[in-house]
Amino acid sequence: MLAKMVAATGARSGMWRTTLVVSDVITAILLADYFNRVFQTQHEQPIAVPLLGRTTQAQHIEKLTQADLLRPGAPISRWFDTRCPLQGMIGNNELREAPLSPGEEPCERLYEKETDIREADKRFVCPFFRVCPSHQLSRDIPQARIWITTPGAMASSRLSVMIEERFVLLGEVIYQESDLVIFDEVETIQQWFDRVFATSQTLIQRTGGALKNLTVLAQDYLSNSNALSNEGRRWVFSAIRAYEIGLYLCDMVRNSSLIQQWIAEIYFTPYRLFSDLALRLLGINPNAPNLILTSQQEQERDQILALFHEFHDDYMMPPIQDSHASPRHRECGASAQWKWR
Repeated sequence: MLAKMVAATGARSGMWRTTLVVSDVITAILLADYFNRVFQTQHEQPIAVPLLGRTTQAQHIEKLTQADLLRPGAPISRWFDTRCPLQGMIGNNELREAPLSPGEEPCERLYEKETDIREADKRFVCPFFRVCPSHQLSRDIPQARIWITTPGAMASSRLSVMIEERFVLLGEVIYQESDLVIFDEVETIQQWFDRVFATSQTLIQRTGGALKNLTVLAQDYLSNSNALSNEGRRWVFSAIRAYEIGLYLCDMVRNSSLIQQWIAEIYFTPYRLFSDLALRLLGINPNAPNLILTSQQEQERDQILALFHEFHDDYMMPPIQDSHASPRHRECGASAQWKWR
């Protein structure tokens, strides 16, 4: 209830935008509908919208239909209209397969010639976007003051290219455009994020491990290549070196009771390692109870940490260039410009 009050206050006053992160899609849709019914915005610009993945549109419609929520005239039907103007202009004899399913429309991948189908730089967006019933949700997003989404949509779904030409995930948009983000049932959401962003990978084990497998591939590539670019050579040598460092770290863990204690207590992170090392270099036990540093000790610790951070930020491999090619944004002769809020 408190989250609803905070979100509603910000929306009505226009002072902030709130994003509510809930555990499932149906909850997100019904919560957005709740705000719009309370503030009577059925026939106006919605005050709240759900941020959902476009490619899973058919699944959302199926769930809403099974729950008997998507009735004719229902306010939420505004966001789940399946009419496609472009498909309506195609004759039945021209459809090679069945009619397009919701979410599978080629809104961002139109071509002038069939021979250009694999040329990303020759893609066009649909000229009917501004009036397309199936994209009403995308047009409602920029002005809505309350966003409701799920952890799955935050991590894997993106904005339509019609309102943002860059490849931008919903999580990034929420970070940039929301003033307040509230997580509901945070323990469930945390588990979901852990599965996506904190997956477990065995690097070294007796039968191999990811680093050893990568080293074998790198060595094979090195032996079969007559010439390597500077970037390629650095990557191959870094992969081999990573395995050597991994073996060395395993030996350190086996032979050091202190490191074993560190790992057993809490998460072992670069920041914690550097912070503890900085204090130990100053002759301070970081595990001392009620530890309080003097201003001089804090200054000396920060100086050491600055050096450690430079070491941590030194790339072992060249940065990866962005490989996402944006379709050419041509809509009725001009690109659409959207004003957020």
